[in-house]
This record gives sequence, structure tokens and C-alpha cells, in this order.
Amino acid sequence: MSLVDVFTGSHAYVATISGITGAKYEVSLDSSTTLTNLSDGDTVTFEDLQPEKQYDITISRIYLNIKRILVYKAQEETLNLAEVQAFTYDGENVALGGTATQSSDGWGAYAPRAIDGNTSGVWGHGSVTHTDPDDTGIKWWNLEITPAPVTTVVIYNRTNCCWDRLAGSILRVYDEDGNLVLEETLTGDVLPQTFTIV
Repeated sequence: MSLVDVFTGSHAYVATISGITGAKYEVSLDSSTTLTNLSDGDTVTFEDLQPEKQYDITISRIYLNIKRILVYKAQEETLNLAEVQAFTYDGENVALGGTATQSSDGWGAYAPRAIDGNTSGVWGHGSVTHTDPDDTGIKWWNLEITPAPVTTVVIYNRTNCCWDRLAGSILRVYDEDGNLVLEETLTGDVLPQTFTIV
């Protein structure tokens, strides 16, 4: 990610952003004046600058507006999730306000359990999802959110047993235009799994 085609006049700085397609950028001048919601190919302009002064112009933030998070597996085992979190660059977990669905329901353990704010992986605590054990197709859990600048996704697994069911599942994250921006294979670890988008 960079600023290219840079040129300066007596009172202006102009550059073009070159980076990740679909990403949004914030560019700062001396950590004070900030231009926001910029995209790849946009022009950055700072005017009324003093010719004799040195300025620090940086890309201060890069993010993608995320709309969908999907976890799926083709194996026979049931899919369990304790919690899925989606943090923006300012630390807000926007998953809490999303809509969760899954391929099937088992034991009354519906999809919204994974966005209830409870990270406990103990089945008896009533916060773990469970697909129908008789479901022989692809198991999936899906989250739709209002597009937000998500930078980190955290997956919490079931911990009282059966944690290996999550191993080999695929995490996919999509931006607001439907582009796949992250794909990772999950492990059967009982510890939270954290993934950085940008």
C-alpha cells in the first residue's frame, strides 16, 4: 500500500493511492488533518502548504467494509461454534448486531448462539451452536452484518468435548461487494483462533 505519482507544487501535495482493490484508506497530514473513505486509485490532495516546511504524509488506516462471514465444512461431523466475533479498527464487535443462520439445527442450539456475546465453549452453558447430526450435507454457519470496517475475526470453539469437529472447517469473509477477502482453514484447537483481514 502506498502513495504514488507524487508531485508537489509551491503550496500543494498531490498523490494517487495504489493498494488493495476494494479497501478503504485514511491518509493523514502530520497526524492531524485526515482524509477518509478513500479507495485504490483515488487522488489525495493537501493544499495551502508551506514550501519550506517538511510534512509527514502517511496512510494512517486501511480497512475493508465487511458484510458476510461464513464457516462451512463438508465432513460428516456436526458443526459447533461457541462464538464468532468481528472487530472494527476501533474495537467494536459488530457481529453482535448481525443475523446468523446455519444449515440445520440440532438440540435447540440455534445459529444466534454464536453471536450472543458469550464466548464459553461449554455445552451446558447454553451458548454453543449445533447442526443436526442427521444432516449429511455440507454444514454451514453464516453471519450477515451491516457493512462495517472489520479488521479482525475471532472464532471460539466448543471446549467441553468434540472440539475436533471444527478441524478442517473453512472460514470465508466477504466484503460489501461480495468479494472474497479472506479464506482460512480452522483447526480443532480449544483456544480462540484470530484472523486479520487487512
